Amino acid sequence: MRTASNPTTSINVTLAYNKLSQPATITYGTNNNVRTLTYDDLHRLKTDTLKNAAGTVTLGSITYGYDANGNETSKVTTGFAGSASNTYTYDLADRLTSWSNGTTSTTYAYDASGNRTQNGSKTFTYDARNQLLTQNDGSSYLYTARGTLKRTMSGSAAYDTLTDAFGQVRSQQAAGGVTTSYDYDALGRAIKPGFTYTGLGNHRASDGTATYTRGPAGELFGVGSGAGAGSRYAWTDQHWDVVGQFSATGTALSGSTTYDPLGSVLTTSGMVGHLGYQSEWTDGLTVRDGETGKTTVLKTTQHHPFWDATDGRWVDAGKLAVGHRLRVHDDKRLEGDGTGAGMGGGGPGHQLTVVEVRNYTGDKRMHDLTVADIHTYY
Repeated sequence: MRTASNPTTSINVTLAYNKLSQPATITYGTNNNVRTLTYDDLHRLKTDTLKNAAGTVTLGSITYGYDANGNETSKVTTGFAGSASNTYTYDLADRLTSWSNGTTSTTYAYDASGNRTQNGSKTFTYDARNQLLTQNDGSSYLYTARGTLKRTMSGSAAYDTLTDAFGQVRSQQAAGGVTTSYDYDALGRAIKPGFTYTGLGNHRASDGTATYTRGPAGELFGVGSGAGAGSRYAWTDQHWDVVGQFSATGTALSGSTTYDPLGSVLTTSGMVGHLGYQSEWTDGLTVRDGETGKTTVLKTTQHHPFWDATDGRWVDAGKLAVGHRLRVHDDKRLEGDGTGAGMGGGGPGHQLTVVEVRNYTGDKRMHDLTVADIHTYY
C-alpha cells in the first residue's frame, strides 16, 4: 500500500518502504508530520518516532530492545502520558516473568500447566481443568459444566455471567445492580445501536460515539468523534495497542494512553474513541465489588472471549474454537507490527487458524497459546 485517503474523515497517509519492503516512513496529511521507523539487523522494529515535517520537533518516540529469542526486553517511550523506560524478563518458556517501568517492578509466576499464579501482589489458584478458582483478594469463581464462567464472588457480592450455546456472553452483572446484555450477529460480532463493521471481519467502523478509519487490512489509521469529520490520526505500537492520537500539523500528541503488559490502563489523557489494548474495543464494564475499587475492562470481539485486563485472563475461554483466527508469536509482548501499514509479513503478529483445540486454559492471553495448547495449526 502506497497511500490511504478518506475525505469524509480527513485522513490521508503516504507510506514509503525500505529495501526489505518494511514501512520506513508514514507521512500524515500533505507533507506534514512524519513517522519514521527503523529496524535492527534481524529486521525487528527498533525505533518508532513521530516528528513534524521539518524534523525539528519530536511529538513522541518508542525504542524497542530484544533478547536472542526475539522477546521484547525493553520499551522506552517519550511524549506519551506515563512515558517510561520499561524492561521485561522471561523464563525459558518465553513467558513474561517481570516488568519494570523504572519506578516499580511487577513479578509474574506460573504453575506447571502454564497458568499464571502471580501478577505482582495478586496470586491465583486453579482447578484440575485449569479454571481460575480464587484470588488472594477474596474473589472466587464458579463455572458451568462446559467450562464457561457462571458466577464471580467478591466479598459478600456475587455477579452472574450468562453465556449462550455458542459460548457468547449474553449478560454480565456488575456492581450497583447493573446488568449489561450483549447481542451478536450471525458472524459472532457484538451488536448494539451505532455499531458498524468494516466488511465481514471484526474491525469496528463506528460505535455510535466515534468513527474509526481503517486501511484495507483493517489497520487503524484514524479516530474521530461522531461521524468522524476531522478525525485524529492513530498511533499503535507493535503490540497493536492504541498509544497515541495526533493531528497532521500538531507539535504534541492530542491524546495518549499507557498500559501494563496485561492491558490495564496506567495513564490516559485526551483520547477519543473506545479502541485501546491490542486495538480492541472496550466497554469499560466493571465486574468487581465496588468495595475494592477495582475496575475490570472487558472487550467485545468477534473471535475472542471477554478479556479481563485487571486479572489478565479470559472471562469466557469457551469461545475459542476450531476455525478461529489468532495471532501468535514466541514473544508474549509482540503482536503485530503496529505501524498501521499491515506489513506483518509472517513476523510478529502473523495469523494462524486453529484446527484443533487441545488444552486452552482460561487465564491465557490469545497470543500466549503454545503448541501445548493448540495441537495442530497452520
